[in-house]
Amino acid sequence: MDSDSDNNDNFKVADLSPEVFEKIQLLQEKHDTEIELLASELNLQSHFIKDIMKDYRAPAIKKPRKISGFNVWQNNWWENVGKSMQILDSGAQQMCASSWKELNDDDRIHFENEAKKLNNLKDNESYIINAKARKTKLDKAIQEMRKMFRLLQVTCGMEFIAITVSNNSELRSHWFGSSIGEEFYHSYNILNEAIVPFRCFSILKKQEKDGVIKSITGTSNNALENIMNPTNPESTPTLLNYINYAKPNSRETRDKVRAILRKKFDEDVQGGIIPYKNWKEQILYKIVGWPSDVEFKDYANLKSDERSKVLESLDNIKFGFQ
Repeated sequence: MDSDSDNNDNFKVADLSPEVFEKIQLLQEKHDTEIELLASELNLQSHFIKDIMKDYRAPAIKKPRKISGFNVWQNNWWENVGKSMQILDSGAQQMCASSWKELNDDDRIHFENEAKKLNNLKDNESYIINAKARKTKLDKAIQEMRKMFRLLQVTCGMEFIAITVSNNSELRSHWFGSSIGEEFYHSYNILNEAIVPFRCFSILKKQEKDGVIKSITGTSNNALENIMNPTNPESTPTLLNYINYAKPNSRETRDKVRAILRKKFDEDVQGGIIPYKNWKEQILYKIVGWPSDVEFKDYANLKSDERSKVLESLDNIKFGFQ
């Protein structure tokens, strides 16, 4: 079937037999007649129906162009024989094509096999093992999406925010969008707070897909609540498992510690926002398990060695009433 499709890709109208062309024309006439009947039934103009059909039809699947043995040979020829020429030089393309025709069967088979290897690489896109190459690809794709956001902002009046998280422990979380979208993100912490549960949820779903863990029970909403619910014995350890203790000063670690403490505070004392700034003055709450030689304050305001101590104690920290 693939070979038939490849042949059709190179087919031209002039290659059709009169009989085949006539059948296509008859189908077109039948199609036009049905549109006219529908237009009469609905009291609409036929061109209006045609416009709707054109604008709302499913996009045609564009078959990716296969690399041929000649394409591989052509690239090789320009890198070696034709490196002193310009592609538009008179006779250059003809020289390249003639050289291809003069190849013996063994050489031609070699280039055909190389083309098959390249096509297989295109067809079987998979996870990029090299972290640097993976980051390069991601950064390039994000830049392209930024351009698309800016275009849609101007042409369609739409604003965008995109949040990305890694479902493994390497690439850091990221966010980007249109200018207004990014300004909104800066202004409202609620979106920043969503990164940690989003990251944890994505990791669990990836592990579920890979068969590392059993399926997350319940709906997606319930599963997310279970992940972030400190009363769930599997919840806080789940968050802790994905803190990189070797990077106590990273933004990702900071966000996770804040999320864990906030959930503990909410569950232990039904509190809202932890009163870091006036913790010494307030007389309602107490904290248990916090390192005794570290002042209790926002994780972001701690020194590096203090952060490491907090990470070591994080699992045992609890809030209560005085």
